[in-house]
Amino acid sequence: MDVLLFSLSLVNIASFLVSILYILKRFIPKWMHFTFEWGKSESAGNCSGLIQILHVPNRWFTHFYVVGSSLSCLFLLMLVLHCFHGVTSVPKAMSHILSLHFTPHIDCFTAFVSLFLLLVQTCRRLYECCFISVFSSRIHILHYFVGIAFYILDAAAVAVPFLKAEQIDKDWCNSCRRPFKDFSWYQWLAVAMFLWASLHQWRCHNILANLRHSPSMEARKVYRIPYGDWFEFVSSPHYLAEIMIYISLFLLQKAKNIYIGLILLLTVENLSLGATVTHDWYKKKFKEYPQSRYRIVPLLY
Repeated sequence: MDVLLFSLSLVNIASFLVSILYILKRFIPKWMHFTFEWGKSESAGNCSGLIQILHVPNRWFTHFYVVGSSLSCLFLLMLVLHCFHGVTSVPKAMSHILSLHFTPHIDCFTAFVSLFLLLVQTCRRLYECCFISVFSSRIHILHYFVGIAFYILDAAAVAVPFLKAEQIDKDWCNSCRRPFKDFSWYQWLAVAMFLWASLHQWRCHNILANLRHSPSMEARKVYRIPYGDWFEFVSSPHYLAEIMIYISLFLLQKAKNIYIGLILLLTVENLSLGATVTHDWYKKKFKEYPQSRYRIVPLLY
């Protein structure tokens, strides 16, 4: 059984079911709202009693990026050792456990760039969590474990061409020794999209953080309407940027890696729901909230 494909399919199904629960939220018990509410959007009825014990500080988001950056760095190092130093860097046990059924024909240099960009993304988010973002709420422990699992699956999905190629193609490393030779125009476009989306996500996270600081730069638990950058168009532009980042990784690997395709699908499902919950919360809390803003995609949703 393809463990990676099975795990990604299972998490996607679960994410879809959570979206259904949100649509039916009026007809389900309050205690089940934790599946689609977290942080500032969590209702008071869902934050008391035994349920509160199952919550952890949302500053633990930092752990997601520790896992993601560590695995990205590990896979990147394994690739370099394998292709440039002849080290058999993928343990047979790992390939056996994953039992990958799909083998996207993606060259070494593309795999290297993909892993490097994922490392850049996770390291940037780790830096933001440590030094920029302001955390004051809590998340359900189930969300925490799902987040950890996501970044494990994420790094593995991006590394699939390397994990499989070592077994089936002895000449796979050649493109890493002759970089850019077969790098197509749409892959350059994907890299540009990644950088553009990353820049705007950085700006939006800074805007959100600045809203939570007092003039003396002390963190405070006060929420205000964000303005500037992509916030002028949508309620959750940082989510939109995240989706664009994963679209760029999917295009970078020539839209052939089904595992990244499932990561992208999961990202769209999860962040679209998160943007919907956030948008509804803003409109409920602020009567003056701009009516022209969409949830996550300008002019569409």
